[in-house]
Amino acid sequence: MKKSVFVRSAQVAIASATLAAAHLASAATWSLANGSVSGDNPTTATVSGYFLNNGSDRRIGRGSTFTAQALADHGSPGMGMYSGSDSGEPFHALDNNGNTEMISLQFGTKVDLDSVRIGYSGGDADLSVLAYTGSGAPTTPSGRTWSELLSSGWSLIGHYAGSGSGTRNINTSNITSSWWLISAFNSGFGGSITSGLGNGNDYVKLLAVAGSAVAPCTPGTPGCGGQQVSEPASLALFGLAALGVVAVRRRNAS
Repeated sequence: MKKSVFVRSAQVAIASATLAAAHLASAATWSLANGSVSGDNPTTATVSGYFLNNGSDRRIGRGSTFTAQALADHGSPGMGMYSGSDSGEPFHALDNNGNTEMISLQFGTKVDLDSVRIGYSGGDADLSVLAYTGSGAPTTPSGRTWSELLSSGWSLIGHYAGSGSGTRNINTSNITSSWWLISAFNSGFGGSITSGLGNGNDYVKLLAVAGSAVAPCTPGTPGCGGQQVSEPASLALFGLAALGVVAVRRRNAS
């Protein structure tokens, strides 16, 4: 009887460890096209566009508010935007000429974005990346100033200097969020302004983003307990399962 109970306990531990593993971060890539995001599970995303008027000094004017703007799909080079009096190349990209243009990504769960893929660049290709780190869900940026967004849960993840197309690494602090803004560079977002970053002449089309999606737990399921299972917790469950298997084998041998 004791042996049977112990075997069942080991099986439960293994099942719990397996469920916990399912809730760990998993690498994924999402392509941007046709006003939507397609790519790897376990999450989907929606994409939208916004811009902010830069003001006379090519930085975000303190009084300017976010305006929703349709994105322009350019196929294999990626997604850009026309805003204001933009016309032709390179203004068909996300740029900071007159307005700072950006793509908003809303994922179905928290995502640790670690890179963006640029399919087209003109001039420089400096980027600013922001994420919502507040509690609950953010309200739409439309009609709100940048300072209002900062005070309601949005955070600057970083500025990233560069030129040309290809993959750009971001978010070295591994921040996770369901809501991201990827923007042409603007020093008005604050943060550290390093060498190589400059307001203006940044033109980028985004082709894809990549990172790790953290699948949400279902409250009450084994290994979850209503909270997202952290990696240390899941490793502990695997250790428990392994010990259970060893103990069962020893009892069988005896």
